Amino acid sequence: MTGELDDSGASMRNPARATMRDSLSARTYLSAWPTAQGLFHARPRVRQVARQLDVALQTILLCDRLRREHDESPVWLRTGNVGTLLIIHRDDIASILYGAPEPFTADTAVKHAGMSQYQPGAVSLCRGAQWRRVRDLIDTVLSEAADDPAHAATARTMARNVVDTHHEWDFRTWLELHRRLARHVVLGERAAGDQAVTDLLASMTASANRVSGRPDPSIPAFNVMIESYLRDPQPGSVAANLVELETPQAPAAPQLAHLLTKLGDTLALNTFHALQLLAARPPTTTGPIYMTAALQEAARLWPTSGVLTRESTHDTRWGEELVPAGTQFLIVNTFGHRDRRRVDYADDFLPTEWLDGGSAQSEMLFNGFGHGPQDCPGEELALSCGSAILAAVTEAVEIEPPSGVLRDDGRVAYSSQALAPIRRR
Repeated sequence: MTGELDDSGASMRNPARATMRDSLSARTYLSAWPTAQGLFHARPRVRQVARQLDVALQTILLCDRLRREHDESPVWLRTGNVGTLLIIHRDDIASILYGAPEPFTADTAVKHAGMSQYQPGAVSLCRGAQWRRVRDLIDTVLSEAADDPAHAATARTMARNVVDTHHEWDFRTWLELHRRLARHVVLGERAAGDQAVTDLLASMTASANRVSGRPDPSIPAFNVMIESYLRDPQPGSVAANLVELETPQAPAAPQLAHLLTKLGDTLALNTFHALQLLAARPPTTTGPIYMTAALQEAARLWPTSGVLTRESTHDTRWGEELVPAGTQFLIVNTFGHRDRRRVDYADDFLPTEWLDGGSAQSEMLFNGFGHGPQDCPGEELALSCGSAILAAVTEAVEIEPPSGVLRDDGRVAYSSQALAPIRRR
């Protein structure tokens, strides 16, 4: 049986129903814990508690049991007033992700309530024709940015500066490197030192974790900062290219907060994780192609988004059941990325699987950067800058292997380790 949608938005796989006990467990591990750890801004202390309690492993065990008990069918979870379907089979995952933006949109109720607090009008919050216009603008500009060698060169230079001036560096130093890079790439070189921009943005994303749905009072001040760079955009920056191509229906300014966050905070986590893994499993090469693969593999093993959520824009039929509009669909990366029944190397660090001839690029279970029309639009730019950073570090120094990255059996730990300082040998 296939989970692919036909022209009516139907799947051949009939949904099953979880018990109340399993629904309560799902609410704990698939909703409460991700929310507590920060949907829009990481809460390090809560994430540390989650590591200590093996939340990732418990999530994997729960999803694996539901998969076996319900023969990989979608599973209805009793999670409150909104219907929620847990999606397990890779064909059903493909149906959801490639069925975007309609009938399955990334603009879910919770995401909209949170992200609209600090970036109203961003592509992530658009639907219909508006989404298509804004996404086309973003894709064009970010594709050009990814092909611009100047951005990767800047990333390499900034990383080498950290290596040359530090014997060890903590995550705060690493985060500031990436935020500086994000400002340079997105807003231009003169914005690189403007830490106030990302400090204010970080404050707004932290407030968005409360998902109040109310605009953050700092938005006007943030917009003034952004407009100061858009009035006279620096050539070669993402902002300059956005301004050149923007239209009244697809404006540039609302897209910049998301780009600054993803190229700053999210990429910092992924490259830090990649360095931990590269230290534990030293590579035989340090070239940018391998480092790109290492970054993708780090995003698989320790995804920064443990659960992807989609929402149906209208009724869809799954087997014999009509699933109403507004249903939430959960794709659990924490489980899918480590599915030992489907992936032989689920718990191993194997960047080669992302190179030519490997299976990872086409694997629907792996969604570090997503699949389908609403995948991460900045993937290529993030990989270009991130791989340049990793190459600069690994070419210059050897990293002391951090403790806890590998389990006793030599496989990669289920949870990313505490962000202890990276140390040179």
